[in-house]
Amino acid sequence: MKPDDSDVDQVKLQIDGRQIWPNQDDGYFSMGTDNEVPMDIEKSFRGRTVVALYDDEDVGRDSRLGEVEFEESSRTPGVARFHGNGGSVYELWYEIFRYGR
Repeated sequence: MKPDDSDVDQVKLQIDGRQIWPNQDDGYFSMGTDNEVPMDIEKSFRGRTVVALYDDEDVGRDSRLGEVEFEESSRTPGVARFHGNGGSVYELWYEIFRYGR
């Protein structure tokens, strides 16, 4: 919705501290205002999981564009919002599927 930098962020998505999008070999993905990018990411988890968005400039505490924690019981489908320190806002549309135990 709104990048942290003036026009474009070089974003990476992590789940539980591991980069999952784009693939690690692909580096980052440039996103600006009103960009929409389809991601077909599947990740199995039990209990809870943390999804974090980073700006690739210098991955560290100051480049974190926000994080969201999901639990197995999270309401689904839904929209998670990431809010960065520099005023950025990103949305992630998600759905959590429950499989038999």
